[in-house]
Order: sequence, then C-alpha cells, then structure tokens
Amino acid sequence: MATNNENINIDNVLPIMNKENMEKMNIIREQIKVKLNPKINPENKGLKLIDPNNMCEKKANNDNKKEEKEENKIQTTGLNKRNVNYFLNKRESDNLLLNYGEETYFFNKLLEKEDFKIPETFLQNHKINSIVRTKMIDWMIEVCSVINYMDETFFLAVNILDIFLQKTKKIYENTDIHLIGMTSIFTASKFQEIYPQTLKVFSHRVGHDTFTMEQIKEMESQIMTDIGMEILVSTSVYDFMKTYFYDFCYNNKAIIEKNCDMKILKDIITTANYLTKLVVHYEYFYSYDNSVKAVGCIVTAIKLIGYYFKEKFAEKDRNVYNQWILFLLKQDGFDKKEMENLVSKIYLFFNHYQKGNSTSKNLNKFIKLPFINSLKQEKKEK
Repeated sequence: MATNNENINIDNVLPIMNKENMEKMNIIREQIKVKLNPKINPENKGLKLIDPNNMCEKKANNDNKKEEKEENKIQTTGLNKRNVNYFLNKRESDNLLLNYGEETYFFNKLLEKEDFKIPETFLQNHKINSIVRTKMIDWMIEVCSVINYMDETFFLAVNILDIFLQKTKKIYENTDIHLIGMTSIFTASKFQEIYPQTLKVFSHRVGHDTFTMEQIKEMESQIMTDIGMEILVSTSVYDFMKTYFYDFCYNNKAIIEKNCDMKILKDIITTANYLTKLVVHYEYFYSYDNSVKAVGCIVTAIKLIGYYFKEKFAEKDRNVYNQWILFLLKQDGFDKKEMENLVSKIYLFFNHYQKGNSTSKNLNKFIKLPFINSLKQEKKEK
C-alpha cells in the first residue's frame, strides 16, 4: 500500500494500450506480415525495433566488432530480453519471452523454494506403494501422449497428484491412485490446454468408464480444496530445462553455429527431455530443487550423447558444452559436488530403467532416444 508521499504510476503497474504501446504493437504486426510473406514491404522502415529473422532486438552495426571479440565466450543465462522460444517456435511465445522471459525465470526460482516444494517422504502418510505411484506416472505419460497433450500438462498433473497426496488429511490406498491420477490430468488439461477433453469424453476415452463423471467431479473438488488454486502456477523440472536451453541457444547463437553439430544439439535436447520425465517417476528426486534437477538432466544428457556418439561428438562440441555447464553452476550458485552426485544418481536410475527392472515402459515407447538401438544392442550382449 502506498504512503502519502508515494505516487503510483498505473502504467508501471499494468501496461495499458496507450499511444506508445499501440505503436509497438503495430510494429510487431508489420513484422509478422513480413515474416509470413516477404513480398509485403520487406524494407519497411518501421521495423527498426525487431529483427524479422529471429524476433530479437536489432543490433546496431557497431556491435559486429563486439561480437567478434566475444564469439568464443559463453553468454549470460539470465533469460534476457533477446531470447526467443527454441522449442515451440511460435511468434506469440517468442514475444512473451522477449518481454517477460527474465521475470518468469526468477519467479520460477521463487516458486521452487516456497509452498510447492514436495518432500520425498510424501507417501508415508498413505497406504500407497512407491511402485504403484511409479506405474501411475507411467500411465499418465501414456495418456498425455495418446491424447497429444503438451508436456506442461503432464508435469502439472504430476505436481497436482503429489502435492495432493502430501497435503490431504485423508489416508488413501493403492486402489485410489487411479482416480486421483486421472483427475489430476483432467484438472491440469483445463489449465494448460487450449482444447481440453470434456468430462464426458475424458471419462470414456481415458477412464474407459471405470469411474463415473460424478466421481471425477467429486475427486477434483476434493483435490482443489486440499491444495488450493495457487498450485496451478507451480513450476517443474521441465520448465527449467527448457529455460536453460532457450538461453543457451539464443545468447550463444554464433558460438553454436561455428562449433557445434546441430544434430548433436537436438539429440541432447531430446535426451534431456526424456530424463526430466524419468526423474519424476521416483520420489527420491524430490530432495533436489527443480532447477538443480534440470541442470542434472542436461549434464547427464550431454554425457550420454558423448558416450554413444563418440565419433560425432567433436572436441570443440565438448568444450562449448563444458563451458556452458560450468557457467550454469557458477551463475545459479549450484554446488559442484552435489551436481556430480545428482548426475550419477540420474545415470543409475536411467540404467535401471533400460535394463527392464523398472515397472514403467512408456518413456521408451513415446520418446525415441537417439541412441536407442545402441541400448538394445548392449542389452542383447549382456
């Protein structure tokens, strides 16, 4: 609340469509037209603020010398306003990151330290076996993949499931987790998806009419009563993993193009995405913050790609990724020994999963690792 000596500028609290903002929006509209159809006014002088090629702020000519001096230096990972969306490649997401990327990143850092942190012992108050929960996470991967829901929906559903089991006072059993997991997906989809399944379709297609629509509604009401609406803005290991790759790819574009094999980079991203889904299978990893787990998944992915693609993974590639990881550790204050321990644990669980000792199978079914054939060959030899 403001004191008598403070004057609140509404424009600073909530951006409004004043004349200046309208002019910026018109520039963006013109820029989008040019990108959709290069024949439409390609030399428009009104496009000074935004580069039509990469949606980033256009650099002045005198920045070229500065780039040459710093082309071999890994840049900041603060998600500054020059970043764009590497994963989705959509203009709306690009513009959101352009304006709010940095604020969103630090907001997520706050979220993982607050009420959304889940202890690894959250199942102790229930009669739910850890293996049963792992099977449920695996089933949730299958559901979200078949329905073609976004990864964000899957991770939010897992958060809803686990935080509910942590906070609820009622004691649940193994037979209850199917309804809780199913309802968690339904609730998450309404928050994340543009076109979520209706309750009737969801109940029939996902639940195969195992539960009535009334049972799902009652469970959803119970979940939201116990956890509160604020959980819907919680963050995940996947969110941080994306953030770090956004920043790396677009703040170091010149370095990557000069030193890195783009196929290798895409393989690393695919493997890191796989590992973020792997770690949520096991309650053990809740002892680590999401941002720490995200870096751990990235490091493990780089090590796996380096191992299975030794011939393609050149020394200059390794140097770039090593610099990036060292920078991440220093920038966000991660402990090196803790990170080494986490990476070894992720690698251990990864091997456990691949050997067929895991109760879940859908990760390999719906996410094809680039070195999956090598894994199958290793398994046959053993």
